[in-house]
Formats: sequence, C-alpha cells, structure tokens
Amino acid sequence: MVGEDGFHFLDALEALEAPQEARELPILESLRRTWQRHYERTRDEAMTAAGGAKRRVRLKTNQALPPAAEGIESPYDADARYRHQRDTSWTGYMVHVSETCEPTAPHLLTHVHTTSASVHEAQCTTPMQQALLDKELPPREHFVDAASISAELLVHSRDEQGIILRGPTRPSQGWQMQVAGA
Repeated sequence: MVGEDGFHFLDALEALEAPQEARELPILESLRRTWQRHYERTRDEAMTAAGGAKRRVRLKTNQALPPAAEGIESPYDADARYRHQRDTSWTGYMVHVSETCEPTAPHLLTHVHTTSASVHEAQCTTPMQQALLDKELPPREHFVDAASISAELLVHSRDEQGIILRGPTRPSQGWQMQVAGA
C-alpha cells in the first residue's frame, strides 16, 4: 500500500496539470530514487474497468536490492545507508569513537569520526589516526576491534603514523575453515 501510494503521488506530479515548481523540488528526486530502489512495478494481466492492464507494486526482496552503497534508503536523507551487523540493522551512519584508555585516568573522547553506514570500519582506521596526529594527540598504541585491523593497516600504522595498532585478527573466511579436515 505504501509503495502504491508513493507511485500514485509521483505519477500525479508528472501529469501535465501538476505545477512545474512542484515537479522540480529536489526532495522529489530523492523520493523517486528511493521508490525505484525499494519497489517494483509490474503489469497485472487482469484488465481494469478502463480496459488497460492494471499495475501492481511490490516491495523488493533484500536479494533484489542493489548494494547499500549504491542506493538511497530514505528520501529525507540521501546520504543515509542501510547496515546490518550481527543482530542489529539500521539506516543511517556509523560513528567511530577514539578515547583514552589509561587504567588510572578518566577515559576521554579524543576523536569522533562519522561515515555512511556502508563504509567498512577498516577504511576508517587511517583517517582516525591522521586526525589524532593533526590534533597532536597520537596514541602510542591504538586498540581496535577485529573489523578495524588488517596486515596492511598494522604496517601502515607503524611505519607511516608511528602508532602501534593492536587488536584481534579477523577469523579466516576461506573455504578451508568451512570444510572439516581441510
């Protein structure tokens, strides 16, 4: 029903009698792109009373959607992206926080890095470290979770930033881990 209502609204705006100013509102391009991403129009073989084929609207399945980085999720915020992580899913952004972690001192936030939800955490490690260097607050050791570490980042952090990157490695996703005895 929501998809049908949205298409009905967009069709009305494309009609010749619709005011030109209304057709050119920037938010409408976001709405069109959102509807194209999430809904699909099909023609029903059943005929309408006017004699034409009836259009049907259906919500696309998750498998039919393009990757999150390619499409907008909301006409209200064209930069918001879908993200699913473990048991949580959302539309919006990722916030990466750096804080001090001295055991005998208060923990203080030293940097906040916000990205689209479609940006992988590992892509944020170097910009976060650079921001801390720019603020003259570089840590000797930078503790991160498994999503923010790689062999390349370990070497780059040490050699280019002068920061020791520490964190758990990501589990291997190769086929050998999926097959017993491999």
